[in-house]
Amino acid sequence: MNFNKINIIAIPLVVIIVIISGSVFSSIAVFGIDSTNNNTNYNSNSTNNNSTNNQSKIMQAQPSNAQCKNLPITNVVASANTEKGNTAKNVIDSKVNLRWAANGVGTFIQADLGSIKTICSLGIAWYKGDARHYNFDISVSKDGNAYTKAFSGTSAGKTSQIENNTFREIDGRYIKVTVNGNSENDWASITEMRVDGLINSPSTATGQLSSSSPSSPSQMILSTNNTNTSNHTASIGPLISNGSTIINKNNSTNNIKTNTSVSTPKKLVVLAFDDSLKSQYIFAKPILDKYGFKGTFFTVCNYVGRNNDSKMNWTQIKTLQKGGHDIESHTMNHKHLSKLSDSDLQFEIGQSKQCLADHGINATIFGYPFADGSDKAKVVDVVAKYYRLARTGGDSTQFLNCIGPNNAQNNQDGSGSSSSTQNQPPDCRPYTSDGKLTTANRYSIRALTQQHDSGTDDTEMLQKFIGYVNKAAQYNNSTNGTAALKAFAVLKYHEFMDGQNKDYRKNNLATSGSLFETEMKYLHDNGFKVIRMSDLGYDAKKSLIFLKSCPDVKTCPA
Repeated sequence: MNFNKINIIAIPLVVIIVIISGSVFSSIAVFGIDSTNNNTNYNSNSTNNNSTNNQSKIMQAQPSNAQCKNLPITNVVASANTEKGNTAKNVIDSKVNLRWAANGVGTFIQADLGSIKTICSLGIAWYKGDARHYNFDISVSKDGNAYTKAFSGTSAGKTSQIENNTFREIDGRYIKVTVNGNSENDWASITEMRVDGLINSPSTATGQLSSSSPSSPSQMILSTNNTNTSNHTASIGPLISNGSTIINKNNSTNNIKTNTSVSTPKKLVVLAFDDSLKSQYIFAKPILDKYGFKGTFFTVCNYVGRNNDSKMNWTQIKTLQKGGHDIESHTMNHKHLSKLSDSDLQFEIGQSKQCLADHGINATIFGYPFADGSDKAKVVDVVAKYYRLARTGGDSTQFLNCIGPNNAQNNQDGSGSSSSTQNQPPDCRPYTSDGKLTTANRYSIRALTQQHDSGTDDTEMLQKFIGYVNKAAQYNNSTNGTAALKAFAVLKYHEFMDGQNKDYRKNNLATSGSLFETEMKYLHDNGFKVIRMSDLGYDAKKSLIFLKSCPDVKTCPA
């Protein structure tokens, strides 16, 4: 929608590891980074490197029972928007030249096994699967009414043959594939489907995933002493030494030593995604959904739907919102705010809130494009008319009282230069008593952009990421089971790419899908809580930021 200009009034590091314990195997896809070169690489284990090429692909964990066989599909149905001629039956006719197709995010196709079976995996052959990345979920139901999500991910984009999507064994009769568009458009199109399961009767053990925690990994076991883990299988992700955890940097299984005497810190992270880029929907959303994390997506209103190849459309934005992700304002056209006239500021800042409201989104947080303007009173005054908090740049750590040791950081991303803090009050007030704009306040929440330069590979980026999130957590160390919550980390993402893309090294704001997967798994495995910007409140009496779920920061449980 176009708008005319108007004036509006107003830790240890835990190695990325998958453990076989008895017959239980983690149900997550295993992503790793090949430390032998600067190219990211998806790998299923640490013993078959010679058989793994340098092309990125998704390798799911294999089922725990070796007797999984092909199960006959008795019927197949699809959503009402199926394209005429490309019907659901085409996915079980063994003819790769025929397909099922439907247009629209959330389109689905469902296979009926005739009776309840124990399902191990679903194989899908995607139409133009060698050129497109399809974003999809797999759900299972016993009765066709209540569904449990068993898998969430993105197709490899490397083959038109069947890709096997393996998950933890789950009992069900119906298995549904919900498609949320692909890297080219919003079409869902499948040529063949194959269900694998146990030939014996359905399991009565705890093989079904909890619907309250879809796609959550099964129990992961971490060594808390220096015993050898050679009987376990580990991914070949980047292995480094950090804190009290000692990890060998190689591609084999490793000895892990964890200092269990360290108090558990409060670990809060905001994951921000800027500029309405479609690659965030294609690459990042499935990984966020997999770990149950919710991101904060800062939306440039006039970017949405502008370019189908690079920008999200409103359907995708609404899908993010319905999924619990945060949608906030990032202006109308992504301009340097400090260079605009008063009327243009009203348009860029105020109209963007109205634009989102017209699409059913109540934005209460603002993000400065280029982290520019939070140090200018005329810009902050306009922001304050429409929003309760605003995010800028400069540092990965934000303090609830807006002070801390980093309050002197410049607002520009990565610069870190100091400015005077002599008149800074001990809280988040934007102005001092004499009317001067403060250097740190609720309209200049700090954040840091994930970026790499020509000399930084993904392994080094992971090390930086770990440093950023733990830097904030160190201020929240617990004592006797309680902690005074003082700080949280805010990290910004922009473009996402396949790490093998020739343009990846040229775009220093790009993040590879495998790096993002590894970062999210680190957060998950190390007890970090991902919060949205909208989860933050502001106490006007105390002039402090607080976490809505725990207003009394001194009694938050560790």
